[in-house]
Amino acid sequence: MLNFTSKVLVLVILLGAGTVFAQIEVGELKDPSVVEGCSCSVQTEREAKNPDSQKFLFLSDFGNDAWMNINGKDTKLTRVKSTENDDDDYKVGRRYYEEYSAKGLTVRVEYLTTWVCPPDDEACEVAKYDITITVTKGEESKIVKATGVCGC
Repeated sequence: MLNFTSKVLVLVILLGAGTVFAQIEVGELKDPSVVEGCSCSVQTEREAKNPDSQKFLFLSDFGNDAWMNINGKDTKLTRVKSTENDDDDYKVGRRYYEEYSAKGLTVRVEYLTTWVCPPDDEACEVAKYDITITVTKGEESKIVKATGVCGC
């Protein structure tokens, strides 16, 4: 038979086993005007089908800054790494990634090129991508699949 102290210890262990850690939530940016001009914009597949949609999961300015809505807050991210090489040919199937950080978070954005401008269209400055975003905070991670467009 368990004494009182042992019962309390068993109860504490059982309650601790049921602890739920805070999950990472990725949402639409509340203020998509944070990035203007040439940029990369990432949307859900559903939103990308609507050419008038201003609902973005991720925006970057081609520089070191990007924005995401994480846990209900528009969060500024700073790029810390990129495997993109501007000397590479832009072609379908090309892959690269960028890593960003912000207040206890890391964000990795993986790009797979799905469409590029026709070679004879000198006015075209756009590429399309399948995007995988991984947001990590401590031991928790959230992976989001999306679609993106980069250009001017």
